[in-house]
Amino acid sequence: MAGELDMRNAPALRSYAGDQMHPSSRLVLDLSDVEFFGSAGLTVFDELDTLARRRSSRWALVGGRPVHRLLRVLGDPVHAHASLESAIHALRVPA
Repeated sequence: MAGELDMRNAPALRSYAGDQMHPSSRLVLDLSDVEFFGSAGLTVFDELDTLARRRSSRWALVGGRPVHRLLRVLGDPVHAHASLESAIHALRVPA
């Protein structure tokens, strides 16, 4: 995803990511090109966590500067990887 993530498009991201998360799957959400990350994005993360638990799946986040900035202010409720490679590697390691 690129551009802005705010209350207008967070539901679409949640729907799309949720549709990609199948039972026992692994999903990388790459937000490294997001230029603005609003707090509505945190709801997406929370719902993905819930869905992943229900489906025995895992997901990892790649975040750019705006994502890292908001997560840092909030005490890092979700770990954002600095690169796609790091996120993929984290999903390969057994939970």
